[in-house]
Amino acid sequence: MPWNLTGNAGTTAADFLGTTDSQSLIIKANNAQAIQVDPNGNVGVGTATIFHTLQVGGGYDGNLGFDGSDGTPNAGYLRFGDSTGWKFHITRQREKGGGAPLNTGTTGVLMTIQDNGNVDITGSLNVGGDITMPAADFAEDFQVAANDAVEPGTVMVLDENGLLRPSDKSYDRKVVGVISGACDFRPGLILDRQTSSQGRAPLALVGKVYCKVDAAYGAIAVGDLLTSSPTPGHAMKAGDPARAFGAVIGKALRPFTSGRGLSPILVALQ
Repeated sequence: MPWNLTGNAGTTAADFLGTTDSQSLIIKANNAQAIQVDPNGNVGVGTATIFHTLQVGGGYDGNLGFDGSDGTPNAGYLRFGDSTGWKFHITRQREKGGGAPLNTGTTGVLMTIQDNGNVDITGSLNVGGDITMPAADFAEDFQVAANDAVEPGTVMVLDENGLLRPSDKSYDRKVVGVISGACDFRPGLILDRQTSSQGRAPLALVGKVYCKVDAAYGAIAVGDLLTSSPTPGHAMKAGDPARAFGAVIGKALRPFTSGRGLSPILVALQ
């Protein structure tokens, strides 16, 4: 049956538009290829090189465009990858009125999902439901004193310049938290993370964290309050309530009866 430009009637399941050999079906506009359907069913829009079930555009810069509610062409865009590698971008069009597609760089990008799973969002994030995280603590980046190399689990205090340094005396009221990231616990949220993290470290302020402890000043039981100790960077049992006020780091979550090591605590500054 010939297909009429004004439509057909009386078609059956035996009628179709397509090819009967191994050649692709090609649809052109202005004598230029616009859509290609390969024999395996893969569809390419704007490209003759098709790697996926639906491919829009070629190379790194695959694009899906959407009209805005005001009829503006290409007001919204999804972009799959760019010239720097494989990524998933949600962008806005660089120009209204059908300007050239935004397909390189970061101009106009609203959200990017990196190939490692990291997500970058340009604007605010409003969540109607819960936010769940497998990580354990709430941390904030602080500047560490230049001469101090610290590792996760170290008890930290503030010096006279407001910089972090490992604690080195008992019941220090300048204690501010524990360096996050020791053992299996990782920070669930980090505030004040800056582009350059050199000389900075995430300090656990609330939540569960592994902390360096020293039981030489008293065996630690579950629920004991902990404070800074004379052992650099280590916590100890806060056995003197009068001295502990303002110097408590948190509570022990497991017993620690002898020696030094890492033990989980619940950070709760008091």
